[in-house]
Amino acid sequence: MFRPLEKEAGAKTFPRSLDSYGDADVESISTILKNRVKQEPFNLFATLIFLCAIIHTFLTGKFMEIAHKWERRHEFLWQSLKTHCIKPY
Repeated sequence: MFRPLEKEAGAKTFPRSLDSYGDADVESISTILKNRVKQEPFNLFATLIFLCAIIHTFLTGKFMEIAHKWERRHEFLWQSLKTHCIKPY
């Protein structure tokens, strides 16, 4: 019913193998990243997304603290509005 797609001549494989970058002997992470971004610019975008995910993970507690503070402030304002401005029928 289904058969595997045949590769076109000259088609790239995705994702690239790590060996294809030719930086196995390089020890510096920054040099490795520069080399890989030069060969495949999408690696820069992927690295930035990954770093944002890590930062988000460590800031989740702070985000929750801010959200709860805003929630309390909103509740206080809503109660004030209901008490002073909105007349029940």
